[in-house]
Amino acid sequence: MTRTAEHITDFSFESVLFQSDRQFETVDLRNSVTDLDIFEHVNKPYLTATLALQDSLNFVAGADILGAETITITLKSNRKNTSPITKRFYIDSIVRNARQNDNVQFVVLHLIEDVAYISNLKNISRSYSGKCTDIISKISRGYLNKEVFSTDNDRQSIKLIIPNLNPLEAMQWITNRASTVNGYPFYLLSPFVGEKLKFLDLGSMLTQNSLNEDLPYRYYQGAAQSPNRDIQRRTILEYQQNETEDLFTLIQKGLVGSKYSYLNTVKNTKSEFHFDVTKNLLQPLVQRGIVPSSQPNVMYSPDYVLDEKSFNLLDSRVITQIGGTSAFENLFSYSESDLISDYKLNIISRAMHHFLQKVPLQVDLNGIDFIDGDVNAGAGNIINLEFLKSDPEEKIEVFDTKMTGEYLILATQYMFKRESCKVRLQCAKLGNRRNSLGLVRLRRSACLMRRIKLL
Repeated sequence: MTRTAEHITDFSFESVLFQSDRQFETVDLRNSVTDLDIFEHVNKPYLTATLALQDSLNFVAGADILGAETITITLKSNRKNTSPITKRFYIDSIVRNARQNDNVQFVVLHLIEDVAYISNLKNISRSYSGKCTDIISKISRGYLNKEVFSTDNDRQSIKLIIPNLNPLEAMQWITNRASTVNGYPFYLLSPFVGEKLKFLDLGSMLTQNSLNEDLPYRYYQGAAQSPNRDIQRRTILEYQQNETEDLFTLIQKGLVGSKYSYLNTVKNTKSEFHFDVTKNLLQPLVQRGIVPSSQPNVMYSPDYVLDEKSFNLLDSRVITQIGGTSAFENLFSYSESDLISDYKLNIISRAMHHFLQKVPLQVDLNGIDFIDGDVNAGAGNIINLEFLKSDPEEKIEVFDTKMTGEYLILATQYMFKRESCKVRLQCAKLGNRRNSLGLVRLRRSACLMRRIKLL
């Protein structure tokens, strides 16, 4: 993300090709397109999109869209040394069809990536064995003719029977089972740039280099007037942060402090353990460098106590599940392990996934750095964001230590209009920067309030 931008937000549609098995002619709709939004998410192995058209040539009636036509979109950034991006979609619905006047209608199509539509036409009911990475790759190649890039560090070989699922459903089901030897969950996603699906573990995603280490995106009103065009385009246009810090729900899900029991129905035994989010998840994340050293304040503190006992030491929930069944000789079934530590990894995986989303952040940015066409810069990448602190009198710390930092991009919405491109990122992080000055101020304020009460 270091290319010089000759055009700050310019791009062009090279083609928007409509094709139907019921018609022989291919129609290029690029001159009719007013808006295109493409959605990418770490939890989705396919892209979705909405395409808005201004129809003055009776296209919709002439094409007689029934919901199985394809649209292949090719677009390209207008700055130097970039590559075109091509994605093929199926039309899965007409969202809106409204008249602007007697001769012009406005049409919005909802699109779904071809891999998802093709998957929806197929069914799997058979057994597989091996590591989750291998099983997912076999399904993808065999049913979808799609390669999968993987970090290839999932921990356990299993045997399972896929119970009448389509290929992508089966792959997502297996993804939910996978974790690394340290309990980090996996995600299966389809990137906006590139042809391969990606099967990535959260630990690898969080420890990769930031896309913009050299020049962070900054929420700073003066940046828009900067003579440096790189600083101009690296301005956070808007941001939202809603429904954050919901520790109550995490406690309710048994992800802070809980007792877990796994029953082996064959051996008539029970394995039990206490899950402690600090000891089992957050401390190891800091020690292994998964949480950046610059952001050591993780999303939970053992200082919260009830009856002189930290929340993470309480058995807020008691959860019992079926564990070992010995359904397959010499191989584990979908939910089976033989050690308590392996069962605990499943809970660590769930907790890491949910704590990551405890403080979501949405930011709108200029899109030019995200559409070069040679490297995917959207979901699954790390991005550096900076926010000035709300106290202008404090000169020692310039930035808001809670909001500033390295974020993982969970989802990307690419918003293309005729002459501009923006991206809307859903971001998250596991730790905040240390704020010693803020703590000192809070203590001083508390002391002052106590003195006022005494007076």
